[in-house]
Amino acid sequence: MKKIIPNIISDYVDASNSRDTAKLLSLFTDDAIVKDEGKNYKGLNEIKAWLKLITELYEFQMEVLDIELEQPAIIVTTRLTGNFPGKNPIDIQNHFKLAGDKIIELSHS
Repeated sequence: MKKIIPNIISDYVDASNSRDTAKLLSLFTDDAIVKDEGKNYKGLNEIKAWLKLITELYEFQMEVLDIELEQPAIIVTTRLTGNFPGKNPIDIQNHFKLAGDKIIELSHS
């Protein structure tokens, strides 16, 4: 059975792949937190800086491989192809926590 990807996740992937920072930021709450590579980015200004950093460093494209709806998170496994040191492409798990129809927390593992 094919899994249905929630709109917020498909919007995130589409905006990420098209480098649409304004659209990406509109998906987060004002006080959202992103946890990535051992650092925390809180609020839209820090998340905007994080987006700029990762897109310039890695120039990646994202493809959804799997999705699990596990409360309180949506766990999305993605394959990233880009300029990563060592292994390329890489598969990561994205843990999305939502507040209504926006992302309040995003972490990677």
